[in-house]
Amino acid sequence: MDALSLNRPLGLAFSGGGARGAYQIGVWKALEEAGLVLGVGAVTGASVGAINGALFCMGNWGYAHDLWTKGDASLVFDQLREHKDKGLKNLALAMAADYVKNRGLRVNTLRETLSRALDEPAIRQAAARFGLVVYNQNNRVGEYWFVKEIPPGFLSDFVLASASFPLFQPCRINGQQYRDGGLADLIPYPMAFSSPGIRRVIGIDVSVGTRILPTYRIRRREYANRLLLIRPSQRLPLPLNFSQQAIRYQIQIGVQDGRKAIQANLPFFI
Repeated sequence: MDALSLNRPLGLAFSGGGARGAYQIGVWKALEEAGLVLGVGAVTGASVGAINGALFCMGNWGYAHDLWTKGDASLVFDQLREHKDKGLKNLALAMAADYVKNRGLRVNTLRETLSRALDEPAIRQAAARFGLVVYNQNNRVGEYWFVKEIPPGFLSDFVLASASFPLFQPCRINGQQYRDGGLADLIPYPMAFSSPGIRRVIGIDVSVGTRILPTYRIRRREYANRLLLIRPSQRLPLPLNFSQQAIRYQIQIGVQDGRKAIQANLPFFI
């Protein structure tokens, strides 16, 4: 355990949830306003949470905000880039055909987006240790990777693997096929707790599954007052709704909920 980790006792865990990950960007803003970002020593994520966790470790909220608000779904789906102006019916048919032909929707566009957006050296050198969860389809198990364990040059590939929604093609890395990390763990806050020096963890949870699956109710009781879950106070748009209106609305709700959660739980941060 080094001195740096002792000075950063907070962990962050970002859940999966598709486009609802925009809400997490809002909560991040509230944490930054409260000066809590400087206390974060570990960041973990699953699915879209892995993307947001990597962005968090880059340390630039404005950059992450622009990535979410100035892009659109054509930065995620190959079919949207190829059939953007052909109408919803033709787009749906194209996606269905692509899914059947390729045994899953192609992810070339998302791969390119992540490769451009993520600064691997900055993430590796960040004060907060980054980790993610993926589902190994070959072995049918979840795998938890901290950034130091990921081979150099492969960080964006592992983030893509964690964010490979079940309808996508599996992500292939070194002969292994990986799928969405949410299939293994919807919000990997035990992973954050496992990092040296982490005493308390904030989970930013936009996943419906964690509210209804017994595993997560039991796990929450296990961590008791060392865990603070921040969840949407209002119903969010559907996980595949990447419209700019939906994205901006969710960021706004995230900021509001984050501020309220921090104010209501001040002893948690002492």
